[in-house]
Amino acid sequence: ALSAVERLRAAMPDVQLTTDMIVGFPGETEEEFAESAEFARRAGFLHIHVFPYSKREGTPAATMKDQVPEAIKHDRVAVLSRISEGTCGAILDRVLAHPAPLTVLPETRGEGFVMAHTPDFLEVKILTDCPLPREEFTVLPIRREGEILICSPAEA
Repeated sequence: ALSAVERLRAAMPDVQLTTDMIVGFPGETEEEFAESAEFARRAGFLHIHVFPYSKREGTPAATMKDQVPEAIKHDRVAVLSRISEGTCGAILDRVLAHPAPLTVLPETRGEGFVMAHTPDFLEVKILTDCPLPREEFTVLPIRREGEILICSPAEA
């Protein structure tokens, strides 16, 4: 799977990937989890949606041996969440290292800002009191706050 990510990035250097990961499925060993965590780190996902396995009565997995304790699932979610924060932060830091105008599609408005996403799914907060545009527009990256890129509207 990592080789597929590497081939995709070689062909499309600016592509951003996200993934969903479930931790704590019955029988998941510490070694298997460590392998998953290393894959996530090396793949450099923009975001990892992490979910702990939850037992559902009536499913085959509900009666499987080696159920993973809730505390271990919680710890594993935290590990993958930290990896996600780190890989996203590295991506945003690369954007900020060579700031260039970004095209965004506005989604919601708050007081003094507009939330949007770039075509490659970077989450953007635009500091502005202007009305919410109904079409794509250009912004300039300023800094990041966690996994959100803070931008200002580009001058027209």
